[in-house]
Amino acid sequence: MYSILSVLVLLFTVLPAFAAGPEYLVSSRNEFLDAIGPDRTIVIDAGEIILVEIPPSSDNESALFPSGHMNPYVSFNTEHDGVTVVVSGVSNMTIRGSGVLSSSLLTEPRYTFVIEFVDCYDLLISNLIAGHTSGGFCRNGVFGFSNCCDIVISDCDLFGCGTVGLELRDTSRFRLTNSIIRDCAYGIMEFINSHDLVFENSVFRDNGEYFGVELRECGGIEFNSCSFEHSVPYENLPLFPPDCIEEITFSDCTVRDYYCEEVEGITLLP
Repeated sequence: MYSILSVLVLLFTVLPAFAAGPEYLVSSRNEFLDAIGPDRTIVIDAGEIILVEIPPSSDNESALFPSGHMNPYVSFNTEHDGVTVVVSGVSNMTIRGSGVLSSSLLTEPRYTFVIEFVDCYDLLISNLIAGHTSGGFCRNGVFGFSNCCDIVISDCDLFGCGTVGLELRDTSRFRLTNSIIRDCAYGIMEFINSHDLVFENSVFRDNGEYFGVELRECGGIEFNSCSFEHSVPYENLPLFPPDCIEEITFSDCTVRDYYCEEVEGITLLP
């Protein structure tokens, strides 16, 4: 039988440590971008914040920071029709809405991520709606994570037209819980060289034309109490790549309107 001390030690070694820090209440794009940094909580106190508009200024960074102040943790990748906001080198940061799904982070360009996180760890994103303002086909997804660790997304609604809801590259110890990924143009999620990924109590619906969940060189993936529904990829392509499905464990999941092998932990619905 475990002692209280041993249970606490286990929790602190498994869960990210979101330490209390200063809280920044933001209601505009510039306030949000200025607030990005380590060891803090950012509370979005607005119905919606559009991070990038179309058409962008010829000087994208000046357009985003009209005061001329540049946040060292924020940069911009130029894409076909705008810029992606890139957050780099940040740890122990929380971004959350002020209420239950009452705040949105949006972008107008369709070829950009809403936000891409690079070299970040101990991040919590919660109580947010995030996506692109217009429909159609896109090039990038809603949130991208590259070389990140200890990430939690909780109680969020991620929607397309982004190609995918999540793209993870070289990322580990990632958790999505109590969330929705919907209406993404290409597929649900894409994982590349990423490990220890947990998805629980979440719904994936009306996504994709080309794939469901795409993964390459990944391991330690779990889906618990998740629902995949109302998506029919092109030519009945499988929900998960058949040669990778052994890398995934399932518990109490359901699948409807996807081609999926019979796997322990998945109930196929008509």
